Amino acid sequence: MTETTAGRLLVRGLLLVVAAAVLLLLATQLVSVFLRLFLATIVAAAMTPPVDAVVSLLGRWAPPRAAAALAAYLVLVLVLVGLGALVVGPVVAESRAFLERLPSYSAAAVTAYHEAAEGAGPLRDLLGGTATGFPVSALAQQAPSVANQALSLVQYVVGAAFGALNGLMVLLLALYLTVDAPRIRDYLIVFLPSDRRALALRLGGEVVRRLGGWARGQVLLCLVIGAMSWVGLTVLGIPYALLLALVAGLMEAVPTVGPVLSAIPALAVALTVSPWHAGAVVVLYVVIQQVENYVVVPRVMSAAVSVHPLVVLVALMVGGELMGPAGVVLAVPLAATLAVVVDEVRRGLVSRAELGAG
Repeated sequence: MTETTAGRLLVRGLLLVVAAAVLLLLATQLVSVFLRLFLATIVAAAMTPPVDAVVSLLGRWAPPRAAAALAAYLVLVLVLVGLGALVVGPVVAESRAFLERLPSYSAAAVTAYHEAAEGAGPLRDLLGGTATGFPVSALAQQAPSVANQALSLVQYVVGAAFGALNGLMVLLLALYLTVDAPRIRDYLIVFLPSDRRALALRLGGEVVRRLGGWARGQVLLCLVIGAMSWVGLTVLGIPYALLLALVAGLMEAVPTVGPVLSAIPALAVALTVSPWHAGAVVVLYVVIQQVENYVVVPRVMSAAVSVHPLVVLVALMVGGELMGPAGVVLAVPLAATLAVVVDEVRRGLVSRAELGAG
């Protein structure tokens, strides 16, 4: 190797390192932008099949793709607004009623604690007697104040104009992706070597299929679990059934641990009614979980997101550590996207190994 060639390689290596550092810096500074773009990609992947179906079904009488996509997104917005109008009012009313009765719940919990601590038997030894009652009382006295502050914070965040603007931006990005996805694909594919374009198209199509399937399936799962929880809690006579069902439906978006966490507030509210109601709620959530695992999920998700449960758990931990709650929600679609690439690499390695063995 000549001295000139070595110098060129060194310069190229330094340029690659600098470019990688700049890209990494940009990535860390533009995380929120990438997050919105990924959310828009998921929405577009979920909306593209219905738009394609309408255009294909109407044939030569079909409107332009842009008009069909705009109509589909308008229907989506109207459905969301309609559901919000139906649910938000009763949920806010139940939340206020719960907060008004929270002091009485706290007092009842303190009374039950003191009765158990002052009674005879192993429960008193476990609780440590009445000497530990003060922290519980203090915590109970602070609970209404903390809950009121938390509710005010949630209402402020939900009602903030910045959050609405972000949602609108995601929908606009998704609309443009739905309309112009073929042209964007054809534009970007030219930058790849000709022998890699077919593979890139296949991988991109599989990623879009999985993301769209996950998004549509996840929305349906949240609705089904929320409805089942509301019917079950209403039949059992549990207060704030709609609020608890909303929690169950939203927590369904968090795989594996979400359904378990959603049972905790329902069990706490049921305990304020009676121990029998609490036991019935436990049975109800176990039944819902079993129906979800063995009936709903296999039929709804099918093979849309083929990710091992261990990978899901690791993805949840990594996503939560890096991006907080948003990372937990997006962990599974991100893992499914990476799984497409990993599966393709593994398929290529297996094929080469079989050819070498043959």
